Amino acid sequence: MNFKYFDFPIYHDQTSKIERYLDQSEAHFHVFVNATDWNDANKNLLYKILAAMKLDISNEVRIFGLKDGQNAHIAEHLDFDKSHRFLSFGLNANRLGLQIKTLPYKIIHIRNLKILFSHKLQDLQTNIQYKKQLWGLLQKFNFDE
Repeated sequence: MNFKYFDFPIYHDQTSKIERYLDQSEAHFHVFVNATDWNDANKNLLYKILAAMKLDISNEVRIFGLKDGQNAHIAEHLDFDKSHRFLSFGLNANRLGLQIKTLPYKIIHIRNLKILFSHKLQDLQTNIQYKKQLWGLLQKFNFDE
């Protein structure tokens, strides 16, 4: 048997152990951050970004924090009949359970999912270019495209 066919990382799914900073079960907008990047200044930046996108933060958004070495599986518990958006700050696709190339500042479409990878929130605090790149794409990050 050719075991190279199964050449992908295997990890124990610990999605249930992931820190949830905001957990609305009906949310369609999911944000993933590195737990070490979660502080008051970065939280305020994230909330400003979400508010500028005209999201109802208390009803439409889920925010998860992944610790170093922790992975998630974003497809778990998703209703695939609905559209979902995923915004990742400082985490690559593999950390979210996706076997795709991480392309920062490029909207990735998979079925009815849209995924966008960005630098860490702390990097956005200090780098205007990163903020501009992110903002340009967030304006296109709507379901109706």
